[in-house]
Amino acid sequence: MFTGDVGYDAVLFNRQLAEKKSTVLEKLGLTPRKFAVLTVHRSENTESGKLTRLLGHLAEAAGPDMRIVFPIHPRTAGLLPRDPERFNQFPGMRLIKPVGFLDMLQLVSNARMVFTDSGGVQKEAFFLGTPCVTLREETEWTETVHAGANLITGLDRQKIIDAAAQWHVAMREGKPLMVDLQGSAPFGRGDAARRVIDELVRFVTAS
Repeated sequence: MFTGDVGYDAVLFNRQLAEKKSTVLEKLGLTPRKFAVLTVHRSENTESGKLTRLLGHLAEAAGPDMRIVFPIHPRTAGLLPRDPERFNQFPGMRLIKPVGFLDMLQLVSNARMVFTDSGGVQKEAFFLGTPCVTLREETEWTETVHAGANLITGLDRQKIIDAAAQWHVAMREGKPLMVDLQGSAPFGRGDAARRVIDELVRFVTAS
């Protein structure tokens, strides 16, 4: 039985709570759609000097009118050439400490786009209707790619720049990403938890 994804349930349940309780945009002085969110932690993207090169590609892709907010994982922070608090090699990039779930939802929901190598963040961006650039050679969540919401680039500089440019153009032309989650429902309709419980109850009572 197809129940859907409880992760979608969680985003729907917490999105309005994030809007009410999170003050992360105000704390960081961010304007909606004027910034991107970056998360990167996988070893294939961070070791052997790859992290600094990747940040350079991303800063180039962002351009002068979009900041990149980077909640940096402690492991990733340890791979930078200097203290993250003093990392100013790319002026448009804002490194911050990891944030909680509600703050992350608020950041992703208001971002122009997301750059990530995280499976979970790819889905959250999809659920929130925010364009995504996946910094890997593949994704587990092919539904997000088929829906036209997620572009796969790996660490290729030109692919990253082209993907960001595509989302920049869509935003400038007033064509924000529209994901019809209720229509195609690749991850369910936001009631996966209830469906799972109902199915378990049916199984137990039938035993």
